[in-house]
Amino acid sequence: MSKWVDHKSLTFSVGKFADISADTKRKLKQMIVAAVSERMKVFNDDHIIFIAYKNAKPIGMVMLSDISPARHFPGESKENTQPYLYNFICSPQHRPLKASVSLMYKVKEYVNENLKKDLNLDIRENDTRAERFFEKNGFVKTCEWNSPTDVKYNGYTYSNQT
Repeated sequence: MSKWVDHKSLTFSVGKFADISADTKRKLKQMIVAAVSERMKVFNDDHIIFIAYKNAKPIGMVMLSDISPARHFPGESKENTQPYLYNFICSPQHRPLKASVSLMYKVKEYVNENLKKDLNLDIRENDTRAERFFEKNGFVKTCEWNSPTDVKYNGYTYSNQT
């Protein structure tokens, strides 16, 4: 079933999912649940969550939060918040149905009607698929920046005026 390769202290297995033992599948499920639980820590009660459903099953989501420029620029007013989009997720099998475009439309509609501010997001440098998607949906590249861990990002803004 598998080819085992030792790389430093890691061991890798390559094979078909159907050939994996029930115990390994259970451990994988636990690992995935733990990873998702860790990721869920970014949610808080102030976030606005948009969820797309098809046949009552979630197929995509995006989070919207207010971010103050003071977070990155000390001395800026904390009252001058801007909506910030993150964790934009759409199941791969629903991308051809334009579920991500519909989800993005709902977010922009909400921001235009309720917040009346520009919408911001960051994309890792060289993520051309994400850059193309957001540019097609009216976002314009506004800046480049490096995270404290030296990851490069491009900042994008969707103007409420468009």
